[in-house]
Amino acid sequence: MNEILEDLPSDLENPFFTQFRYSKVSGIGREEGVTRRDPSSILRANNIYYVYYTRRKTIRKIREGIKNLSEQDWNTPVTDWDLSEIWYATSLDGFVWQEKGVAASRGPKESWDGRTICTPDVLAFGNRYYLYYQAVAFPKMKRSGNVIGMSWAESPDGPWHRYDKPILKPGNPGEWRDQNGDDETVSKFGEWDSHKIHDPYVIVRDGKIWLYYKGQPMGWHMKNSGGIGWGVAFSEKPEGPFMKSELNPITNSGHETCLFPWGSGVASIITHDGPEKDSIQYAEDGINFKLVSNVTLPPPSAGPFCVDKFSNTKEGNGIFWGLAHLAQEETKEQNSFLIRFDCDLHRVQTRHGFKKNDVGFNEDVLLSNDLIASSDQISWHTNKKIKNKIDEPKNHKILNPTGDLSLSTKRNHEIYGVYKDDQNELFTSFKYFPISGFPYEDGFSRNNPSKIIFHNGEWHVWYECINKKKIEIRHASSLDGLVWSESKDCIIKNCTNPDILFWKGCFFLYVVKKYQNNNNAEKTKILVLESPTPLGPWGRLNELGLLETHQNSPYLLVRQGLIWLYFNQSSHKSEEVAWKVFVSDEVKGPYNEVSSKPVLTSGYEVFFFPHGNGVVAIAGYTGPYKNTVFFSENGFDFFVKGKLSAPPLSAGPYVPNAFDHNEIGIGISWGLAEMEAFESSQSKNIKKLVRFECNLTKNVDRNGFFRPWNFRYPEKAYFSNKFILKNDQKIDFERNLKFQNLNMNIYKP
Repeated sequence: MNEILEDLPSDLENPFFTQFRYSKVSGIGREEGVTRRDPSSILRANNIYYVYYTRRKTIRKIREGIKNLSEQDWNTPVTDWDLSEIWYATSLDGFVWQEKGVAASRGPKESWDGRTICTPDVLAFGNRYYLYYQAVAFPKMKRSGNVIGMSWAESPDGPWHRYDKPILKPGNPGEWRDQNGDDETVSKFGEWDSHKIHDPYVIVRDGKIWLYYKGQPMGWHMKNSGGIGWGVAFSEKPEGPFMKSELNPITNSGHETCLFPWGSGVASIITHDGPEKDSIQYAEDGINFKLVSNVTLPPPSAGPFCVDKFSNTKEGNGIFWGLAHLAQEETKEQNSFLIRFDCDLHRVQTRHGFKKNDVGFNEDVLLSNDLIASSDQISWHTNKKIKNKIDEPKNHKILNPTGDLSLSTKRNHEIYGVYKDDQNELFTSFKYFPISGFPYEDGFSRNNPSKIIFHNGEWHVWYECINKKKIEIRHASSLDGLVWSESKDCIIKNCTNPDILFWKGCFFLYVVKKYQNNNNAEKTKILVLESPTPLGPWGRLNELGLLETHQNSPYLLVRQGLIWLYFNQSSHKSEEVAWKVFVSDEVKGPYNEVSSKPVLTSGYEVFFFPHGNGVVAIAGYTGPYKNTVFFSENGFDFFVKGKLSAPPLSAGPYVPNAFDHNEIGIGISWGLAEMEAFESSQSKNIKKLVRFECNLTKNVDRNGFFRPWNFRYPEKAYFSNKFILKNDQKIDFERNLKFQNLNMNIYKP
């Protein structure tokens, strides 16, 4: 592991790990023609919950491509949050809400906040309440700078009084390449927050107001730009003046971020953007954030309920729940709406059912419009990315940081070496596509596909077939990787986790066999079958003689003229994950241990492939470094290179040079994986095979496989059976809170 990136405890032992669960809410949920998004943190006063949020209801729908002042009006929004105001709602239980009306309004049309105010957060300080929000002047252009404004009231119900000037502005600007246009290309970069500042978020700490905010540099879309990051500014008064920290930016990821006191420090939930997306981080000093947990499907634009957010506490207790939003593409017709999230991020009390890891997405999500591959993405060999020919400015201090740096910026510089996903050659989004040839039968699963090989004009794959308690290994072939022909012949019974090796003109199928030792304890061993062709017949070889009690998920590569056998030595019943690698110059062995330490500690199923001069490993949904891409030059010392969204489960990729990696590894572009079938009584827990596409090749750069910011999961993901809040969890939570005083603790200087 990278020295600057600390080892993480197992998820069960990690107080910062949680699964997030979601619920629909009434009163502020989905409503045709109305946008509700970007909820503030939850305020509780007089035994009532309050939330403030961005709301838009315009006569006309969003119009794409508006650039010129003459094309804009006061009825046509440019984005989902354009022409919006701050509204509020109240609730007695956090599920049923009553929308009350406008809280803060836009300023005069010609003013700095005349076009839009949005993304609010609330502060209780002394005897008053304050709303901080992002503000945009007319017209709404690509180059429009955003500032942070504020309104105040003596009651959470208002009336709210607009402060007549911004309380925080962008940093020192760079220079636009075309001074008279609206193109975002720059000839000179400015400071990290030189273009826009967004999403204010406030806590009271050390007797001061800490205003966290998102910064965006001029020319941020360009190749060498810094990505979206977060900074903090301090003030002794709600209206300022606010002084920005010299260590900004203090995070390197997260399109939306929420923060809350935890012990003597501050914890944050980082969402879907940047090299440390989908994580929870912690800073003892509120500035130097460490990565302390990786999570799956965190709440977008979370507004948590945190009792001691405004208390100036040194013993922050954390959070149990809050509100978030579901937003589709910013310029599409779908309207955003608010949902509730629940979690287990409290220091004192715990909740059952929130420590489950190994949680992925089913067929309903992977084949939704958001994640399904298009036909041209399947025909990847014709799909080459057009390079940007514009020269990049050379004077960019973000990419070559000097002076005092926050811990997050150091990690960006020393670990990832990049600041945005599109700068990282080991980042990709994954797209999925259904395949045919595998008949669907109730109670019949196909999972754990091997690597795919190409032989005599056909693709070949091996996998598990499970029908009730019967397990067998089968084979299928295809001419195009989409339509498969399944052999009904069983290769071997009562074995799992197949993988294929081509070695010295023969094919070798590695499988896992369960045994009972003398104490009736279950153990697993790797067996090898041999055949002159992919179609068999398969002869059985002896066990490999490895000493580990558990040998699971074998994965074979040929590297430096040797067989490299990666396998998981942990039991699936164990929370601990440990991958080992052994090498041999013969299939029968002996196999020699390359390293006494585990090469990876995450991912029950991991897939490996040569890339450049080294080996890439991608871990799935299990373990402290879930959904992570790793790289190793020597094949066993793996280092984190970034985070991925919705990676394939139990993937079997096509690896062009899996068996001849001597110089430059080509990488991968597609493969097969397993997925759970649509959720229904008929197909519950049934696994199917699906094709995945990605952009992890060295020789082809594929279009459509990265989004530079703010990756969106479909609505179906949040309300699937794996992520929806269970009724017993809701009842148990309400029972535990019944006799607690939940009103906010407010600092009064």
